[in-house]
Amino acid sequence: MRKTDQKSMKKSPRNYNKPGLLLLAFFAAIVAAMPPDSLNAEELMFFRSNDTVPVELELNDYFIVHGLQVYLLRPLRIDLSPEETASLVHFVRSSMSREAANQIRIDNFRDTGETLYINFKLLDAKGEMRLIMLSNFHPASNSLKEKITEESFGTAYLIKGDRFVYYRNEFDQEKEAELKENNDLLGLADDYLLDEKLENDAEVPGLLDRVDEEDFSALDKAFSTLTRAQMAMIDGKLEEAESYCEKVRTQLNFIQDDQARAIAREVLTICLRELEIVRVLKNRANPPAEKPSSGKVGS
Repeated sequence: MRKTDQKSMKKSPRNYNKPGLLLLAFFAAIVAAMPPDSLNAEELMFFRSNDTVPVELELNDYFIVHGLQVYLLRPLRIDLSPEETASLVHFVRSSMSREAANQIRIDNFRDTGETLYINFKLLDAKGEMRLIMLSNFHPASNSLKEKITEESFGTAYLIKGDRFVYYRNEFDQEKEAELKENNDLLGLADDYLLDEKLENDAEVPGLLDRVDEEDFSALDKAFSTLTRAQMAMIDGKLEEAESYCEKVRTQLNFIQDDQARAIAREVLTICLRELEIVRVLKNRANPPAEKPSSGKVGS
């Protein structure tokens, strides 16, 4: 997880070892798209269109959990339990369709009678499969609208193999060259781990080894360990991931700057929540109940 955009929330765009820049980048990236108050869902419901023809996909648990938790739920400040989030992940994964949009709905979202809905549908473009998710929340006015418009909050993901990749995390050759030129080992490791290119994964351990063994800051070394926790979750090694998270708790004590330590602690909290959700998915024997709608959903 990097410090700025929560792809991994590990660094500011240019100089991730300056604590002041870290804090500003961290909060700017998170707060900009959020309503002012935390939200608690009172009623979470799923609706599947009668026209739905689900596409069978074997998506990696961690990729879809990370994608939905960090780039959909957190920006909307939807506060769900790990069990509720796992149910949402299961519904999205099992209801992706090219033929019809399906819907996540939260009644009494912030106030009684206020309903948030998120429609999602698969699209094919230039030989690539993408999931588009659009809500009726309008960031500019911090309000829910009756219909989805061009100003609505939304996000998109590339689906390739078992990867569910947030669109801004897709491999970028120019960005790769810039990271290499700046010797940004953590940034490079993050990009390789969370992009759609499986062959890039093999580069990650060596990059993290260099961070651990060379003269990098305590903050960098803590984020290196968090990236190893992500790798373990991707591989389904949840006990190993938990061990890495526990190691980070110790590493926090060696980060002298309070602001930098606060950022690392926040990222650890996110990582631990993702671990809880992945564990629920793994342990859940029966899928959650779904409520079919009477027809097509959304706008």
